[in-house]
Amino acid sequence: MSKLQIASLSFVLAFASIGNLQAQTKTFLEAKGSEKYQTNYDFDRWNFSVSKNRYEIRKDGKAKRTNIKNHATYFRIKLDKEESIERAVYFAQYKNDLLLICEVGMADAAAGFIARLDGKTLKTKWKRHISAFNIAHGLIENNSAYLAAFGFAAKINLAKGNFLWKHENFYRKYKESGAFNIFETINIKGNIVTFTENQDNYNRPPNIIKFNKISGKVIEVKVN
Repeated sequence: MSKLQIASLSFVLAFASIGNLQAQTKTFLEAKGSEKYQTNYDFDRWNFSVSKNRYEIRKDGKAKRTNIKNHATYFRIKLDKEESIERAVYFAQYKNDLLLICEVGMADAAAGFIARLDGKTLKTKWKRHISAFNIAHGLIENNSAYLAAFGFAAKINLAKGNFLWKHENFYRKYKESGAFNIFETINIKGNIVTFTENQDNYNRPPNIIKFNKISGKVIEVKVN
């Protein structure tokens, strides 16, 4: 094989590797809320589509999947006592299963959960609590997902549903008046995962916290 052929093959392999790397990262999408109180995100139900199937999820956890032949399958997302789904529902497909991230309300408190539902039966394989509100879009990389919420950051194993690392209650840890209220989409570069505060309601540079994506160790904090 000539040097030119070797160089061309190396370029093709490198390009393919970049493509595979990009394909391994996927952001959770946000379902569309509908019905009353839309101005303050207090929806009655959410709708989205995955692989030609249409889904509807109600705030009481009752849900429906409708396939391309218009056949409906009814299922239920188990909620704790007095819980109801509020404000946001994010979804993604993982190995033909359905992943859901939902924000829930109960009395005067708010939190959330991430759950994996079997792609055929829609039974819950696992469900894990997120101890914060203002839940942001999650980010999937390979067999893990990164989660963000009010003073909360975590990495979860999507196969078994166990947290690989988790940081909670750091809203006032780095600034007395508070920081990291609500996050933008999470970003990964090498072994660093970056959580950037959403700037829609602020007139200043964004607050940023970075973690080692393997260990979960805090690498850098920028608070304005």
